[in-house]
Amino acid sequence: MAVETTAAVLRSFAAPQTIESIDVREPALGEVRVSIVAAGVCHSDVGQADGEWPHTLPVVLGHEGSGIVEAVGPGVRGVHVGQRVLLSLAPGCGACPHCADGRPILCQDSLEAM
Repeated sequence: MAVETTAAVLRSFAAPQTIESIDVREPALGEVRVSIVAAGVCHSDVGQADGEWPHTLPVVLGHEGSGIVEAVGPGVRGVHVGQRVLLSLAPGCGACPHCADGRPILCQDSLEAM
């Protein structure tokens, strides 16, 4: 069942986003749905909004934040409904020196795999 929420939607590159009601579908294979509690805007969001990082439109930008898992899709392991989570553009590979030191945000391997 889809969940209705409010989001800033980018419909055209280098144009203002619009605040709209949207439907968020149930998570598919390997996906989770998170109720966002706090979010940030970083340089990669600006690059996406400006069209520097091309992608399909319309889109809801944002990949840094925190929230609570609302639903999990098939095949998801390691998180559960009700769990508090942090969101990141590049979650880390789990094996490089940065990930081993507990600093996955610095992982270059996960960025290269995107």
